[in-house]
Amino acid sequence: MTDSQITLVLPDTVVVAGAARGIGRAIATDLSALGCAVVAVDVEAAVEEFASAGGRRSALVADVTADDTAARVGELVTATEPGTTRLVYAAFTEERAAFTDGTRDGWGRTFEVSVGAAANLLRAFATWPGARSAVLVGSVHARATMPGFSAYAVAKAGLTGLVRAAALELGPLGIRVNEVDPGFVRVERNEHVWSDPAQRDRVVRSYPLGRLAEPRDVSTVVRFLLGDDSAYVTGASIPVDGGLLTQLPENR
Repeated sequence: MTDSQITLVLPDTVVVAGAARGIGRAIATDLSALGCAVVAVDVEAAVEEFASAGGRRSALVADVTADDTAARVGELVTATEPGTTRLVYAAFTEERAAFTDGTRDGWGRTFEVSVGAAANLLRAFATWPGARSAVLVGSVHARATMPGFSAYAVAKAGLTGLVRAAALELGPLGIRVNEVDPGFVRVERNEHVWSDPAQRDRVVRSYPLGRLAEPRDVSTVVRFLLGDDSAYVTGASIPVDGGLLTQLPENR
């Protein structure tokens, strides 16, 4: 699938929450290259580097869980005078701990960033000029997980529920809501795995396509779901996992 096959209606404004690094940064960069006005939001100041690179880019350093963040994002969106507005939610946090060692605070923060803040931003998004489609970045952990990821897995499963509920209630407003569920992606936070040949080979063997995902593998599907080529798709959770979930553990 080429860029020319993924249609966005321009001038188009896209808000990308969680845009400082990793998958969110790749999505924001790709959308900017297509000519979209990108409003990049992240708690990390690194998001300002994205905005300073030129083009129709702006940045907001803010915690997605703060009460005023959605309103502040809305002001930036309005300032771009969008033809249509679209939303990508890629913000997340996680508490990596055994289930029996999990903490109320760790689980609470994981849920608030992954689900609560996403819901708040979606509600605000529905009121923005030309609101058209939203894509939330989930995870294969919503369907199958591993020890140490219990809070993250349950939060991502909650995000899938949010996608379906929002798609149902926002559909009559002409707003679509979908989700992508990546597997292992070559981003900074996973560098300790993919930079080590032995660990990388172990992980790659779990994927029928025989390689690790690059951020662009995810951003391409996000662009499709944002654009009007997917105009009749809503409430969907699409694995972008190289076939990881197609096989039983004993086949890996």
